[in-house]
Amino acid sequence: MSPWPTKNTPSPPHWITVRPLASTRPGGPHIADLAGGRGWLIFIFIRRHAVPLITVIEAFWT
Repeated sequence: MSPWPTKNTPSPPHWITVRPLASTRPGGPHIADLAGGRGWLIFIFIRRHAVPLITVIEAFWT
């Protein structure tokens, strides 16, 4: 499940697209494509009641 959008969380900016990294594991890592393919973040989103946690595994920017 993608962390965006939810009723309490704003959508990401228009230049960021978020999708699952592997379609067979929707709860697993996600990729955020930045600025039309100029970079990306691979991250894991952990839903927690008090404070959600986003852990970045890899970051790349050209």
